[in-house]
Amino acid sequence: MTTKKLVRVDYSRRGFRDLIACSRWWREHHPSTSKQFDEEYEAAIAFLKLNPEGAPATQTPRYKHARSKVLIETGHVVVYRYTNSTRVILILGVLASNAMPQRP
Repeated sequence: MTTKKLVRVDYSRRGFRDLIACSRWWREHHPSTSKQFDEEYEAAIAFLKLNPEGAPATQTPRYKHARSKVLIETGHVVVYRYTNSTRVILILGVLASNAMPQRP
């Protein structure tokens, strides 16, 4: 019997900062649904761990050879890179919804 190595999730500095900022902003600006972003983000990560190549490829000047998973309920986008040989998902950034001011 062979066991499949689990997919690990790591964060770039920018990805971690973006995640914290988006989560904080959502809680401050949506008090009635303060956990919605966090719950949707966690569900997206669970999906990506099972199907890391399941999101479409993204080609932007900042994020080359990356993939993006849209968080439909909150309008955020998780940008990540998956390395099959190490089975690591690296979160590169979390792009804010249109309502949240973008960081330069």
